[in-house]
Amino acid sequence: MRNEVERKRIVEAYLKMADVARYRPAAPGDGMGSVYLTEEEIADPVRLSAEAAKYAQDFLSQEDSHFTIGVSDSSTNRALVYAIEAARALCSPAPDLAIALLQMAVEETKASKK
Repeated sequence: MRNEVERKRIVEAYLKMADVARYRPAAPGDGMGSVYLTEEEIADPVRLSAEAAKYAQDFLSQEDSHFTIGVSDSSTNRALVYAIEAARALCSPAPDLAIALLQMAVEETKASKK
């Protein structure tokens, strides 16, 4: 079992995703960002806390067994490559490389929307 500090940091990341990006991957939904919750359920801090705890548990379990992420969309597959490689860089002592790759992913994603 992972230590409490790691679990807490993942919970904090989930809560920030929910707050800043309005993204709650552990909520019931379509698997593409839309959630099947009422406005009342979305606003429920107890529900959000439980989601975050479950997400942290699942995330750390997936990390231990290596991640499976899905299939890319052809319009954003280059951005996906950059993001995946950024994730790999974040697993090593290369934060500057991760930042550069994430910036490339953002630019590529923006370009794909044109």
